[in-house]
Amino acid sequence: RLEVLEFRYVDALKASEIGGTLLKNGNMVGADAITAAIAINNGCEAVVTRNKQHFEWIRDLTGLEVETY
Repeated sequence: RLEVLEFRYVDALKASEIGGTLLKNGNMVGADAITAAIAINNGCEAVVTRNKQHFEWIRDLTGLEVETY
């Protein structure tokens, strides 16, 4: 079963926090910060992605696990 999670104001705040912190460190992740924020704010433990590098930077910052396919 696939559940679609909506993008809320609280997710935008979290995404800007993630993206801004990573950008200060020289790592630009773009929209992946939004995906991570939605996952974190909905209690997800991991994201599944092909873009491993961006989410490894996010994992190091937030603890959100990353799995690839």
